[in-house]
Amino acid sequence: MKLQIRRLAHGLGAEVRGADLSNLDTAAFDAIHAAWMEHLVLVFPEQRLTGLRFAAFSERFGDLEILGSYQGLDEYMDPDCRGLMTVTNRNIRNEPSRTRAVGRKWHADRSFVPQAPIGTFLYCREIPEVGGDTLFSNQYRAYDTLSEGLKGVLDGLWAVHDVLGRQDSLVKALSPEELARKRLMDPPTAQPVVRVHEVTGKKALYVSEAVTTAILGMTEKESRPLLEYLFRHSVKPEFTYRHHWRVDDVVMWDNRCAMHLALADFDPAQFRTMLRTSVVGPVTGHALKEY
Repeated sequence: MKLQIRRLAHGLGAEVRGADLSNLDTAAFDAIHAAWMEHLVLVFPEQRLTGLRFAAFSERFGDLEILGSYQGLDEYMDPDCRGLMTVTNRNIRNEPSRTRAVGRKWHADRSFVPQAPIGTFLYCREIPEVGGDTLFSNQYRAYDTLSEGLKGVLDGLWAVHDVLGRQDSLVKALSPEELARKRLMDPPTAQPVVRVHEVTGKKALYVSEAVTTAILGMTEKESRPLLEYLFRHSVKPEFTYRHHWRVDDVVMWDNRCAMHLALADFDPAQFRTMLRTSVVGPVTGHALKEY
């Protein structure tokens, strides 16, 4: 069956029908990859996959990122595939899930490490009666719509990405021992403010309100107004797509040129459960151990 690809928003996103993700031939995979490069976010409705088949589809785009012990999330990882993770607000081992409130600020996944994932994949297994949506924003358009003068300023700049600098509820919940261990594993990382996509060659903004804390070479007072402007500009409504999840949706997005935000727009007493994978990318940043 020929793939049917339909745009979902002006900013980014497309729905793909006619694809069985557990059984793709080379031509179908190539068409999906081309659509991914064009639309940044792809939605595959009504998939019927096991967790391992979902992981196998993801792995066709590159090596799976393995978080597990590194993040202290062993109990969320599939024992048969360490690159397959459960993101849920259900209790885990009779304790509140540590993944229940992830992604509540705009971000590109794990930009706070030098080798951030190029792509992330979610497979919806449970969704509340209403809500549980995810927003996406096109960072090609965010960059392209800046003035030529500001582009000239930003090209070549580097920014500090620090997962512990955001001081959100998840960070504040860490014990002093956990905080020290995470700081050792995830020191602040320098990333380019403007990232050049290694496949398309296009430029995209690569800063986020979740983890970008400063511009290298500037004081905090100098860099903060610039970053605040970029944070607001990068998520203008005309750059965005809002995904209303349905059970058995598979959604994949390109972290090199798209940001996302998991909305807390649902009753926390209802369950939201996703399977998650991510694909390792090239090294684009470097750790700032002395920062």
